[in-house]
Amino acid sequence: MTNNSSTNKTENIFSLTDKILKDVAGLELSANSNTIPQNKKAIDSITRDFLLHDDANYSYPVNGSVDCNVTGDQMKAYLSLYPPDSGMAFIKEDDIRTELLKSAVVYGILWEEIEKAVHKCNLEHVAIEGLLAAQGTLAQNEIPRHYLLEDKLLSKPEINPDNQTRIDYKQISPFILVSKGERLGTIISGHKGKNGTNVLGATLTFKIEECDIFIFGQNITEVDSAFFSTIDGVFEKKGRKLNVQEVLFIQNNVDYHTGNIDFSGDVIINGEVQEGFNIKAGGSIYAEHALDAKNLECGENLYVKYGIIGRREGLLQIRGTVKAKFIENTLLETGGNVDIASSILRSSIYTGGSIQCGPRGMIIGGTYFAQNGVRANQIGSDCAPHTEIYCGLDYTIMKQLNWNKEQSLNLALALQKLRKMILDAQTNEQKAELSEKFNNIRSAISKLNTISTNLIFQLDKNEAATIEVTGKIYPGVYLEICHVSYVVKKIMNSVRFSLDKDTGTIKAEKFIPKLTENTVIV
Repeated sequence: MTNNSSTNKTENIFSLTDKILKDVAGLELSANSNTIPQNKKAIDSITRDFLLHDDANYSYPVNGSVDCNVTGDQMKAYLSLYPPDSGMAFIKEDDIRTELLKSAVVYGILWEEIEKAVHKCNLEHVAIEGLLAAQGTLAQNEIPRHYLLEDKLLSKPEINPDNQTRIDYKQISPFILVSKGERLGTIISGHKGKNGTNVLGATLTFKIEECDIFIFGQNITEVDSAFFSTIDGVFEKKGRKLNVQEVLFIQNNVDYHTGNIDFSGDVIINGEVQEGFNIKAGGSIYAEHALDAKNLECGENLYVKYGIIGRREGLLQIRGTVKAKFIENTLLETGGNVDIASSILRSSIYTGGSIQCGPRGMIIGGTYFAQNGVRANQIGSDCAPHTEIYCGLDYTIMKQLNWNKEQSLNLALALQKLRKMILDAQTNEQKAELSEKFNNIRSAISKLNTISTNLIFQLDKNEAATIEVTGKIYPGVYLEICHVSYVVKKIMNSVRFSLDKDTGTIKAEKFIPKLTENTVIV
């Protein structure tokens, strides 16, 4: 049995020796602030393994001891305190300093915590491991003055359609529209950077953080710690520069990439307007190509380099002037003049100004209300649909009168039905309720009639309006100036139609354009 015990002990020694040789081979030869803690940790591990595997039945009394371990980032140092055997030397402050110095720890030493732990280890004979003995100071990066944009300005919101949701992509726009006084973002004042120090005393240089630093361009103002838009417009971010544009510039077509356009300022369309898309602008609209909009609203002027092609049930409403090369199949209402270089075909135009065509311009088919008159080279044709022209009238009042008339008819029909319902009423309560409604409708009809009577006196706005034809006007064309009508019965050349108030008729006279008069060219 003795021989077996001796053999086992020998095997343990050889096994331990092999491990020690392997651990020693991994030690760094150079001594610096990085390698010293690593070597020390490895040597302590070898010593503990040796003591663990030592089968001798004897032990050596030891003094109190200290181990130090520095973390890989060199920002913390930990101590392990081991109490002394009976009668041996306590751990002293010099032992701590010596151990810290071996590991090159010189900064952020927590002496108060260390003293408490040493006192407890020595007196209570308690081993204390993992004691935080030193703490480095992190560098504080410099944050420059910068800006945080509002969420709606960062990116276009994503749309995730599902089987239950039908999305009208015409209503989706890539343009970020902002209102006057709208908050665009917050200004962060920032702070200076501060260097740090690790437990080995090395300086950690602060960095300057990358932040969004913008340049304020047009129509943006700074107030206190925020910035705002000074107008209604389109928010643009180009690189570091921020702008709010009064003009919405559409480089390509108005289609599913842009959606319907609804903008408070001017709109410039460099491409075409695809079928079915609507445009609304608080300012003017300029279209580089033919305009094929279903519905269009324009707060100021409409300029179309080529033509305007209308759509069934579509309506173009313009507050100012309309200029285009041609108009076709269009329902158009405008407060200003309509200047067309070429032709107007099968359209309905209502204007508070005049309709003027170019030197060879034609008006063929359709209905036209022009408060201040019409001028064209040709009106009607041999095979054209019916053409009607009304001048001198305020079309807005005329529309109000027509609406009043239509509503009065609807209410009159309701009165007829109510009379029968009152007669058939079963109870006095029902009869009283129906009678009250009957009286309300009668009052409404009376009010509409009174309004219409007052409006009629304002309908005729320009008795001096004329219809001028520099070329031919064809039979079948219907003309009216301030409710006085005239039907063209034969081809007439170079003629001006005007109202003769003395006779209450429209007179036709030879028309010779003055050489100094300007012609319309778009």
